[in-house]
Amino acid sequence: MPTVSIVAACYNHASFLRETLESIRTQSFTDWELIFCDDASVDDSPVVAAKIIEKDFPTAKTVFHINNQGLCRTLNEAISLASGKYLQIISCDDILLPEKLGRHVDILEQALPHKAFVHGPIETFGSGIESWKKSAKDRFSRGASLDAPALYRILLDQNVVSAPSALIRMSAVLDVGGYDESLLWEDWDMWLRLAKAGNGSEFDPQICTMYRIHDHNMSSRMDHIERELGLLSILRKHKNNRRAIDHMCAVITNLFRRNAVTASLRSELRSLLLSQPRLMTIERLLLATGIKSNVLHQLRIIPAPAIFDF
Repeated sequence: MPTVSIVAACYNHASFLRETLESIRTQSFTDWELIFCDDASVDDSPVVAAKIIEKDFPTAKTVFHINNQGLCRTLNEAISLASGKYLQIISCDDILLPEKLGRHVDILEQALPHKAFVHGPIETFGSGIESWKKSAKDRFSRGASLDAPALYRILLDQNVVSAPSALIRMSAVLDVGGYDESLLWEDWDMWLRLAKAGNGSEFDPQICTMYRIHDHNMSSRMDHIERELGLLSILRKHKNNRRAIDHMCAVITNLFRRNAVTASLRSELRSLLLSQPRLMTIERLLLATGIKSNVLHQLRIIPAPAIFDF
């Protein structure tokens, strides 16, 4: 049984595929298996991958979808083929530095069993907008080894774990049921569910992962409304937590600003605000949600539509 199962997830990554697979091949730690999954790419990724895998990874397990299944379903399929103690997921536009697996296997081997994964800072590169590259790098560069309650609290505010930087205990992923196939993207939901289940994390301060930002990243392909709705889908699982409620209120009010609120979202925001007594003064509502009083009136939370409309 290999120590690490590496899942290389590909969708239209023909231009970057060779770099990613080479970064896997040249890992200093060698006890791993490769599971390559192409989710119905419409570029040359399947052809490029097949040639490289035949030459450099003859024992790799491969999945080539005819129809796009989505990332979470694809990852679950890959996990069903995996036999490693640890799980490393990498998108085929990112790069693992040579010591990545070796360092992180050592950390988890020495960690307490409830530490479900180790992660670390990333270096960003590529053709993306500089502000995006800096934002991503900064967000994932601040970390610490955390027990479950602290990790859960932080994650409810923001995803601070870069997916390719993480090495995860396979048993922990299986214990929470794998990836939620109803979601648009996988990582934040997984970290939240692991923490909620009582798992903590380790943090390696050394950069071991290169995260490429370009026009075809999954996050870049989503428009703002799609992104906000995706966040809501994840946060709804945790709405018994006050931090999650605060975050959900902020997300829905962002949708208000974009004129993208349906009747059901309007009702959801009203219920969330009414569940939070500490927000129930008009002043606090306005400050906490950033929306005008006429919106609060529409939600039937305050009686007058325009007294505080500024």
